[in-house]
Formats: sequence, structure tokens, C-alpha cells
Amino acid sequence: MNDRQENKFEMFLVVRNVLTGHTTAWQGLPAFVTAEAEFRDLVTQLETYTQQQDEAIAGNVQAKAEARQALADTAFQVAAATRAYGLVNGDPQLAARVDFSRTSFLYGRDSDALLHARTVRDAADENLANLADYGVTAELYGQLEDHIDAYAAVLEAPRGGIVERAVATRQIADTIAAIDAVLKERLDNLVPILAPANPAFAEAYRSARVIIDRSGPSEELEEATDEPAPEEP
Repeated sequence: MNDRQENKFEMFLVVRNVLTGHTTAWQGLPAFVTAEAEFRDLVTQLETYTQQQDEAIAGNVQAKAEARQALADTAFQVAAATRAYGLVNGDPQLAARVDFSRTSFLYGRDSDALLHARTVRDAADENLANLADYGVTAELYGQLEDHIDAYAAVLEAPRGGIVERAVATRQIADTIAAIDAVLKERLDNLVPILAPANPAFAEAYRSARVIIDRSGPSEELEEATDEPAPEEP
């Protein structure tokens, strides 16, 4: 959700609470009952789409963080051991080739971390027969390959997540538009019928229908009906 959508969503929830708290004020008006039920169903759908959008984002972020952590741990071990071998055996080019700190794999661009890990893997592969004494076993080398493959896969995963987020984002926009229509075309126009006998409900409803903009440095009120605000005297 963008800021404007979140502000509207908050207003929808406040309106729902007002309607729930004043059922006796409107339950005798069939047109209002029908519109209120549709409004409530749409708000529930909006909550579902918002959760789906959040989960699509959060799930990939967590998976990528875990995969990168595993990659960094293994790649740094192999890099450090391979560098030690290069320095001891008079191969400064090999030592320089794998001269990566652990932060080289943990931070920076995702593609760079993957590239660095593949560089370490290739260097170790070329010298694997000599690296056992330095702790680079076939098992550790295999773990590095597995973590490289896993990280590469999780970097491709956002394409699926992007599709899921795009669907949820479109559903959110469509549902907000539908809710706005129910409010502006039906509930807003029926409240005046109920107001004389239920002034407290009418006042609470009108107050709930004010959108509070919480994105700026201060709160600004915007009438939900998009009518211009009255000028100050």
C-alpha cells in the first residue's frame, strides 16, 4: 500500500467500527443494511489482499537474508583457507584472487556477493587437491556449491514474488475503489435519512469519514467525499 491507500484503509476501519457500534441506528433501513454488508465484505477482502502483499514481500526478504548468511559463512571460510595456501606457497595471484572479507559476502549488491562466492569456488576447485591440509575438504567445498546454488535460486525468486505483489496491489486498488463507491454513493447518502432520529450515530459517522494523512510532518485532514475544505475566516 502507498501512503494514500493506508490512510484510506485506516478510515475504512474506523467507519466499520462506528457502524458496528451503532447497529440499532441503521438496522431498520434495508438499503443501508445491504450497503453496510457489502462495505464490510469489501473491507475484509482488502485486509486479505494487504496481508498477501505484505507476505509476498516479507517472505522473500527473509529467505534471501538466510541464504546470504549461509553463503557468507561458507565462502569466507573457503576464501580465507585458499588465501593462506596461496601465501604460504608463493602464489600471490591466488591469494589476491580470493582476498575477500566476510563483509564482502554479507553486504553490498546481491549480484556481487554471488560473483565473489563463485570466484572463491573456482579458485578452490583449481587447487582442491592441495587444500585439504588447510581445512577445505570435499564436504566444505560441496557446501559452498550448495549455498551458491541456493542463493542464486533465491535471487530469481523475486520474479514470482513480484507477480504476487502485482496481483495483490491491483486487487488492493480495485477494492479501495469499490469501497469508496459504496461509501460515497450509498452510505453517505443514507446517513442524512437516519440523522434526525440518530444524531450521535450521524456525527460519529461523519467524523469517521475524515481521512487523516499521517505521511507528512503534521496531520492534515481530507474530507473523504473529496469536497474542498471550508475556508478559514
